[in-house]
Amino acid sequence: MELNASTDIAPNMKGNLDKIFIEDLSIQAIIGVNEIERIKKQNMILQLTMFYDVSKCGKSDDVKDTINYSTVCDRIVNVIESANFFTIEALVTEVARICCVDFGVEETIVSCKKPSALYLAKAPGVEIRRNKAFFKQQSQSIEQSKKIPFGKKLFNPADKKRIFLALGSNLGDRVGHIHKALQLLSSNCDIVQTSFLYETPPAYYLDQPSFLNCCIEVKSQLSPFELLQFLQKIEDQLSRQKTVRYGPRTIDIDILFYGSTVISCENPGLIIPHQRIQERDFVLGPLCDMDPNFVHPLLNQSLSTLFSMLKKVELRKVLPVGKVLFPLGKKTILMGILNITPDSFSDGNKYNTLDKAIEKTKAMIEEGANIIDIGGQSTRPGADLVSVEEELNRIIPVIKLIRKENSEIIISVDTFYSQVAEEAIKYGANLVNDVSGGKFDENMIPFCSKLQIPLIFMHMKGNPKTMSDLATYENVVEEVFNSIQKNVGLALNEGKFYRWNVIIDPGLGFAKKAEHSMEIIKNLTKFCSIGFPVLIGPSRKGFISKTTNEPETSTKIFGTMAVCSAAIQKGADIIRIHDVKEAKYTTSMMDALYR
Repeated sequence: MELNASTDIAPNMKGNLDKIFIEDLSIQAIIGVNEIERIKKQNMILQLTMFYDVSKCGKSDDVKDTINYSTVCDRIVNVIESANFFTIEALVTEVARICCVDFGVEETIVSCKKPSALYLAKAPGVEIRRNKAFFKQQSQSIEQSKKIPFGKKLFNPADKKRIFLALGSNLGDRVGHIHKALQLLSSNCDIVQTSFLYETPPAYYLDQPSFLNCCIEVKSQLSPFELLQFLQKIEDQLSRQKTVRYGPRTIDIDILFYGSTVISCENPGLIIPHQRIQERDFVLGPLCDMDPNFVHPLLNQSLSTLFSMLKKVELRKVLPVGKVLFPLGKKTILMGILNITPDSFSDGNKYNTLDKAIEKTKAMIEEGANIIDIGGQSTRPGADLVSVEEELNRIIPVIKLIRKENSEIIISVDTFYSQVAEEAIKYGANLVNDVSGGKFDENMIPFCSKLQIPLIFMHMKGNPKTMSDLATYENVVEEVFNSIQKNVGLALNEGKFYRWNVIIDPGLGFAKKAEHSMEIIKNLTKFCSIGFPVLIGPSRKGFISKTTNEPETSTKIFGTMAVCSAAIQKGADIIRIHDVKEAKYTTSMMDALYR
């Protein structure tokens, strides 16, 4: 199977030029992506067609006005056989450069066959066409990239070229390094979207820590060579040190695709598309999060097809919250409820003093809570809203005290006010649980996006005062699902929110009758199918007592645990719960059965 690589070139002048052929030029070169291919030199067969005006030769009889075939062949053999190449594309591009730059050929067609590749790869041959203008432009881009002022905005919104990058880190604060790299990158690029975040074992060089990996799509007016230079500056700023190849690093940023552009350039070391995309689960998986139908411009296969062809996949999606990295799909995350309110439906007025609040917090942590969700506003049906000031007065002293006693526990603030969220984060909260999904306060999503704080997007209609009157649906599962997708999509639009900072919650009991909540539980796999961590909050809800005909809180525990079990079996990641001890026993058993 022949692989054709091409790129745009200036209009040629073949009609006015002579054709010069060099056929079956045999060379020996180190080349290949596979390690077995790079053990020893391999035989390569080159075919060259050079377009050159030799008319002066007939008039002047001066050898400098023609092409000395022997000299061209000697030059190609000496350069190629003394170098190493990862791809045939890189090799033939270098051959074309020798012809156009070193010998002044106007345009060159180079084809190459690697007979040994028939047993080792899918692409044993390449043909390219290059001219002097191509190499002149390439040289100018490299020189210009050295002059790019770090941080200068060069993005042109009219540019439609899709650019995909890969980021990885396995040293120090891995999440922090990736966030910092994205922050620096945004000075010269606009982030369109991100993948989820994954933890993966090291590849190639195995004696090193696990990596965090993600991919992003960006828009930029930088040329490929300028972009490479810019990314290298970011790596330098984040103190990346040169170690062994594929070794540990604080940050690694690779250009995967630059639209349909194909580049093979050994100096400054730029190959696009990235030569190892098709063998890396930690690249293909994140790319599929963003666009599984994107077609590889050389392999002519979609990303999802390439991903499905991998023999081994070792990706683990993770949820970064504070300094904790929760592995998703491995163990259910327990969120303990702490209501600092006088009127919550189940535990109002129980924990509205500092002593009681800290005592309850300690108990839930000992019982197995991973997150403490602190709320200062009742969201029971019919509840009146309290002011920002009142909510702050209730929860901030509690957050301060918890953080003083325990610096590690993850704290969630249950609020739909951005001012409350901002103060809570300031004093130690790590994520925001918004029952409106950012709809009540237009500043909530921008605030969380700016600080890259995880946000729980819950579904509800109206507000706690009015939601019971709005519990009407033609198809509750489809309507809630579509509403969440739309709301999250708006947050993700143009990279405002990173995918790994989104948690979704279908909102059991919020603007939903008992049968609506039951239908959502039955169809929870639909919500889990879109990839975001799913939180479910059935704890002591009214739909449970209506189903079991047991109104007492104590008897609601059994129904609650049954719903938790069903939710875990269908793929829920986070359980928001009052009764942590009972939930811990339940989730431990369900995790052993289904995780």
